[in-house]
Amino acid sequence: MKNKIKFVSRTLLGRARSKWANLPSGIYCFTYHRIGDAKQCDFDANVYSCTAERFERHLMFYKKHFEVINQQQLQQLLESDKPLEKKYALISFDDGYIDNYKLAFPILRKHDLTASFFITTGYVGQHRIPWWDKIAWLIKKSECKKLYYPTDAKPVNLSRRNKNKVINDVLKRVKADNQTSMADKIDLLSELLGTQLNESMNDIQLFMNFEQVKEMHQAGMDIGAHTVNHCILSHEDSATQQIELAQSKAELETLLGTCVPLLAYPVGAFNCYNDDTIKLAQELGYQVAFTYEEGVNLSPASNRFELLRFPIENNKSITRLKYALSYPKNVH
Repeated sequence: MKNKIKFVSRTLLGRARSKWANLPSGIYCFTYHRIGDAKQCDFDANVYSCTAERFERHLMFYKKHFEVINQQQLQQLLESDKPLEKKYALISFDDGYIDNYKLAFPILRKHDLTASFFITTGYVGQHRIPWWDKIAWLIKKSECKKLYYPTDAKPVNLSRRNKNKVINDVLKRVKADNQTSMADKIDLLSELLGTQLNESMNDIQLFMNFEQVKEMHQAGMDIGAHTVNHCILSHEDSATQQIELAQSKAELETLLGTCVPLLAYPVGAFNCYNDDTIKLAQELGYQVAFTYEEGVNLSPASNRFELLRFPIENNKSITRLKYALSYPKNVH
């Protein structure tokens, strides 16, 4: 509610328009997950960034107001000692959902634009449901009114009409719990919610296969790593982090026959990776790494392993997108 009041007041008073007109030079990264109709989703609808129609409008917006760059151009900017003199845009997708190939890829080609796709290799070509989608499914099927998650004294009200907000609330608690494995957390939620995962899920393919990833790369899209299992890296020991980062990079490089220098941290909040993660990424040969924290990269060369990105969520309108760019949460 507080953010909504800020949005309305700043927009009505014209302050947002003034801020937008004076955006500083820098690298503005935009992050998508799924493209399509969130209302048709049996799993976590919050993962849908926007519809295909809205995505195309976003692309036209980027082309009009930014110089849209690819992976190679990004690396050239980071390696240069010169201050940034333009507003650059980098478009990215996390996870590797199949709608990236079916919907986003053709629209990008139509507008002659490149995006960076960060692939969770353990899901590629597999009939495997990721942990956040499993949790969303359990919540949607549950008849419980309240959820008492062990690490949180305040229960989650499951009877609210907006199930997407309920799912977000539960996922926040799950992500904050660094004492329990994800498999155990799902088993616990299944017990608390009184629902069981359905075996028919084994017939569902939510993610691209390796042939589709390779086709996109050959057509000019950039491919980056997003670990093997999309675990929260800061919850894992150094040995597990090393496996997640090294194996995903190696698998993609073998598939594509080229170096994979880009990494996006799963979940991506500042507390979802740590100093060990950054050190390992550097040692393994990654050149750039992205967070999922909103903000503008004014001096990206000095923060190349913690680049900020603007999350695109809730079918964000152009007006809302302009507002987010005008009032970024972080700048570095």
